[in-house]
Amino acid sequence: ISTIQHFIEANQRRDWMLIEFSKLGFIGKLFKCEQLSLFVNFFLMFSHDKPIDWLYDIVLDTKVCNPEKGHVNFL
Repeated sequence: ISTIQHFIEANQRRDWMLIEFSKLGFIGKLFKCEQLSLFVNFFLMFSHDKPIDWLYDIVLDTKVCNPEKGHVNFL
């Protein structure tokens, strides 16, 4: 946890929506507080239709438009 906190503090000036610590589905995702309500509301509305990890991909596709081009690796 302290490593994650230090990383966030060191990158405060960067604009970010979430940080992924794992590429496995919905495991290891850290959401910025300002974006959390968007994700939670979307998940609550559609969780009966699709798994959360699929919904997560849909939100990213919608928010970023092209995740491959909008993806930034900090490390």
